[in-house]
Amino acid sequence: MAKNRKNDKNLFSVLRMKSAPLIRALDKMRVRYIAEGEPEDLIVPYILCCAMALEAKLNDKLLLHLNERWEGASTLLIEAYQSMSFRGKLNVIVPLLSGDKFRINTEHWVYRQLVSLISVRNILAHAKSKEEAEEVEFFTSIFWEKRALPKDATDIEILIGKKQIDGPLKYHEAFDKLDKWFFRRCPERLKHVEMVIPQREAVDKMDRTFVYAKNL
Repeated sequence: MAKNRKNDKNLFSVLRMKSAPLIRALDKMRVRYIAEGEPEDLIVPYILCCAMALEAKLNDKLLLHLNERWEGASTLLIEAYQSMSFRGKLNVIVPLLSGDKFRINTEHWVYRQLVSLISVRNILAHAKSKEEAEEVEFFTSIFWEKRALPKDATDIEILIGKKQIDGPLKYHEAFDKLDKWFFRRCPERLKHVEMVIPQREAVDKMDRTFVYAKNL
C-alpha cells in the first residue's frame, strides 16, 4: 500500500460521485425557480443544470457498474463507456444495469422528456445563429412606405427556435422519476415499472415490425 511520506498516512483510492453536488445544486435551482415565479432568465441555467446532473448520474452509474461487473475495470474500458454520446448513455443504461433483462421504453413520457432535455442542452451548449423562415408584420410610417419586421421573440425562443418544450420543471421531474423508478429499483424490482420493457417483449415487437416491413 502506498504511503504519503509527507505526513506518513496511508493512501486509499477514493471515489467521489460528481453527480451528488450537481443534484444538490439542481434541487436548489428548483426551489429558487418556483419561489421567483418561474422567471425566464432562469430557464436556461435550470435546463443546463438538469442536463449536467443527468449526464453525471449516467456516468456515475456506468462507472459503478463496470467496477462491479469487472472488478478493477480498466480506465480504458470506463472511458470507452463514458465517452459515448449523451443519448447513447441513456439508451444503454437500462439493459446494462438490468443484465440485459430490460430496455428503456422509448414511448414513455420520462424517456421523451429526457431525450428532449438532451436535444435542448445540445442546442444551448452549441448555439449557432442561422436564418430561418418565419412570419413577419408589415409597418408603414412617414419615413418609409412599407417595411417588414419580425415579431417579438423571447430570449428562450431565440435560443431554441421553434422547438417546443414543456419547461425545466418537467425535465427535472423526468430526471427524478428515472432515479426513483429505475436506479432505486434496479435490478430486482423492475417488473411493474412502465418506464422499462422486458427485453423479450422488445425483441418480439421489433420482429413483428420487421416482418410487416418485409411484406409491404
